[in-house]
Amino acid sequence: MAKYHDDKKRLLYSSSQEFLEIQASRGATDAKFNIKEKPHIAVDVNRMLKFIHKEDRILDAGCRDAWAMGYLASKGYTDVKGFDIISENVDICKRHGFDVDEAAAEDLSIYRARSFEVVFSRHMLEHVIEPHMAIIEFARIIRHGGILYCVIPLQKAGTTPKVKYGHSYVFNSIDEVANMSKNFFKQISCIKREHSKSGLAATFVGQRL
Repeated sequence: MAKYHDDKKRLLYSSSQEFLEIQASRGATDAKFNIKEKPHIAVDVNRMLKFIHKEDRILDAGCRDAWAMGYLASKGYTDVKGFDIISENVDICKRHGFDVDEAAAEDLSIYRARSFEVVFSRHMLEHVIEPHMAIIEFARIIRHGGILYCVIPLQKAGTTPKVKYGHSYVFNSIDEVANMSKNFFKQISCIKREHSKSGLAATFVGQRL
């Protein structure tokens, strides 16, 4: 049964199947895109827009129900893909007309090197068992000068999140993302702490070196 390591940083799963089951429990809902829903996601997408261009190719990392992709499309961004590790999420996204692949963030070999200008990662990185490997993959597929926009929840140091949240890696500070990214991305913006619908969060924006 899944439990957190004594350091309260990593969620230890008994099997890969348990990992998928826990992640799938917070999966997509089979509903068509509605721009009036999920204003908390719109806040992050709108913040990202000032760093990117309409012609950019964008990858929504861990897209879940592809709401962010639908919102980007409503704003005139036409070259948007997504991926998710949960096959049911991918099926729902495809059924609603979104271009989504099944993949794990730590292995994005389905995408060529330098094939995107932007990776949008919102409340996804904490669900990855090896987040530094995901950042390495993001760096591989983002073109030089491109953007990584990453939002994570922050856990108060010394406390442990509930297993049901599926936070495979517990972030206590956005500096952890900055440190994992420093060999690949120049930090161009950072919100250290802010309250969001899901609690305390932080945002890192990096430009590919």
